[in-house]
Amino acid sequence: MRWLLQRTGPGDHWYGDEHPVTGGLPRHTTSSMLVLTDRVSHRLIRDQLMPDPQAQADVCERRVALYERLIRDGDVPPQATQ
Repeated sequence: MRWLLQRTGPGDHWYGDEHPVTGGLPRHTTSSMLVLTDRVSHRLIRDQLMPDPQAQADVCERRVALYERLIRDGDVPPQATQ
């Protein structure tokens, strides 16, 4: 990050920001992350005849963590708690 701060000045819109590189990235809701996780899962199946079991397990673990976050936040459809 130091290199970025050395190349910027007061006229740059990110000058002085605490996170100038990642600060402009979109923030996803838990629901939008679930949609993205589903896309990854479908792509694994579409792109590979036999998807890597570890990759599938990683996607499933991520999905479970997102459902647990939805339950914890109280913003979950009733069928998801099952």
